[in-house]
Amino acid sequence: MTMPRTTFTSSGGTHRIEQEGTFIDLARQVGLYLPSLCGGRGKCAKCRCHPRGPVTEPTPLEVELLSAGELAGGVRLACQARPLGEVEVAIEEEVLEKGGYTEIAVTPEPLVRKAFLDLPVPAPHDDLSDVERVRKTLGA
Repeated sequence: MTMPRTTFTSSGGTHRIEQEGTFIDLARQVGLYLPSLCGGRGKCAKCRCHPRGPVTEPTPLEVELLSAGELAGGVRLACQARPLGEVEVAIEEEVLEKGGYTEIAVTPEPLVRKAFLDLPVPAPHDDLSDVERVRKTLGA
């Protein structure tokens, strides 16, 4: 059996690879990064592609996530579909993710914080509840 040949076309050029695997894995190997919020598990349906050529049958996940019209039109999930021979996959520029990952600097602002308290032992004449004593110690 011959190795499947996949050609990816985008505005950035043409990339060919002769290897088995899902289209999303093959695309990554040639430097194209398709969106995959679910990590390639077929849950988000963000990695839609349009392969032309022999490919595997739609998986149950694809049947669930894609409409009948999309499937009839040749739309597949790149994380599920695999080439079976000579296949060309057209990728729209707005679908490509540059570099594969987005890095965002975030300063954590937690809603909860840890505080260590030394609460005075309640005296018999002290009628404050534990919550009131904690608030008083925190200065709240």
